[in-house]
Amino acid sequence: MSLIHSSFPAPPVIYGRNEAIKEIIDHIGGKFRTLVILGVPGIGKTCVASAVLYEPQIVERFGIHRHWADLGDVESLDDFRNVILQSLSCEAPVISDNGISTMSIRQDRYQPSRTQISFSTLGQPKVLPGLLVLNDFENVWNSNWKREAEDFLHELLNMPELKILITMRGAMGLPQDWWRVEINPLSLREAKQAPGRSHIGLAQFLGI
Repeated sequence: MSLIHSSFPAPPVIYGRNEAIKEIIDHIGGKFRTLVILGVPGIGKTCVASAVLYEPQIVERFGIHRHWADLGDVESLDDFRNVILQSLSCEAPVISDNGISTMSIRQDRYQPSRTQISFSTLGQPKVLPGLLVLNDFENVWNSNWKREAEDFLHELLNMPELKILITMRGAMGLPQDWWRVEINPLSLREAKQAPGRSHIGLAQFLGI
């Protein structure tokens, strides 16, 4: 029997994004169920979302029920659903003095963690908090099965304590009840604080 291994990201090295991270965490604690990180390619959306997952407030609130799904390679609605189900089937890595260990479960079981509802009984939600990050969501949002994908997200949100954090490039047509934040280029002062940046790399880092 094969195993599904979580694609949970490692803790990122990040500079100049403290305000954005704090704003996202504040809104995760608020009324919004779906939150979106927007920005041009390479601006740092994925890095910011990864950093949010390791913030002490988020770890304390969600614990092992933090989930990460990379959507950049999905080509169909079935791919989309399967990637999310795989993510929900894996617990977040446990951080200890010896480093980070990633847990996995058996592929043939597809049993959600305690946070999750059974996908055969979507009408019976659990109430433990969970955070699901959907990375590179524009691939889904620009597809011809966008409506079905949105319906699937609504099904997921039958879990009362689930929050969904999305990273994507464009904001066209997003639902009004999705909170969003734009990741802007760093200031020159902030960018200079990042070590190991060449002049060319610095320009890319600034988004210019």
